[in-house]
Amino acid sequence: MSNTVAVIVRDDESIVLVDAGLSEAACREPGKNVGHVRARFLSIQTTPEDAVAIQLEKRGLRRENVKAIIATHLHFDHVGGVRDFPNAELIVSKEELDAFSWRRTDLGYDKRDLKLEQRIVPVELEDGAREGFAKSLDLFEDDSVHLLDAQGHTPGAIAVAIASGGKHFIHVGDAVYNVKELDLADCGLISRFNRWDKSKHRACRDALREARKTTTLVPSHDAAIFSTLPTVPAKGVARRA
Repeated sequence: MSNTVAVIVRDDESIVLVDAGLSEAACREPGKNVGHVRARFLSIQTTPEDAVAIQLEKRGLRRENVKAIIATHLHFDHVGGVRDFPNAELIVSKEELDAFSWRRTDLGYDKRDLKLEQRIVPVELEDGAREGFAKSLDLFEDDSVHLLDAQGHTPGAIAVAIASGGKHFIHVGDAVYNVKELDLADCGLISRFNRWDKSKHRACRDALREARKTTTLVPSHDAAIFSTLPTVPAKGVARRA
């Protein structure tokens, strides 16, 4: 599967990521760094150049400028790459951080990914519907990025809405694995197998159906959607995604 990471370049040239993919070490040796059983079961096939830090540098964006990484949730394929960005804090919902500590049966969580306690910033979303979601939180005063309550896949999953250059996107993480799932009576097999709570997941999917009327939804692992997105920041635009 593909794994989409959103890149937000701010006015001051600092960079915010939505998720961070696998680390350089995991991309170089998946079995050693993710676990041989997990890597084989998920058929992880990567090269060192697949790491987000390497991809950014090839596009002229320095890893040192990444100041924050917003985790849609804490599964290893979304936050393993955090270790490659030494200047970045990890923004995560408090519910998700709590779940990471007690959901030991969730094979998506890898305790090695959060050996960065001093850089973790837990946040709590506020009541008040926005874009069909029950809770939200503005990350910046300019309203360019806000977090949305997307519980269901995991206890504290969030979606991240991004306004950029007159366009609007919502990075939905693994709330659905591809947009076509929203046209089904229930989600796809992989989503059903991996979801934490059926009723919350259903509510999240209802919110996504409403949101897609006015915005572009970006699931982490939807290669078809990824192929339609810009992959290099547009020149001359101060705030880009």
